[in-house]
Amino acid sequence: IWLESGACLPIHTLFLKPAMRQRSDLAASLGCAFTADGYVAVDAFGQTSVPMLFAAGDMTGGIKQLPAAVASGSAAAMGAN
Repeated sequence: IWLESGACLPIHTLFLKPAMRQRSDLAASLGCAFTADGYVAVDAFGQTSVPMLFAAGDMTGGIKQLPAAVASGSAAAMGAN
């Protein structure tokens, strides 16, 4: 990594944690409640504060990984069913 000072710092691995936020206003426009962290508030089965509206994945917080999103989608599908 080249530093602003001009020095070079040799590294083999770099981990970043970019800020994540919702970029869509769909949930807000539908009247969903949000958590203090800005995620759509849901129960254990993905039910939002809007009757018959379910949410899953990154928009509900939790672990930001595909398997976790799939699991929350499956739970939301069970809740909707």
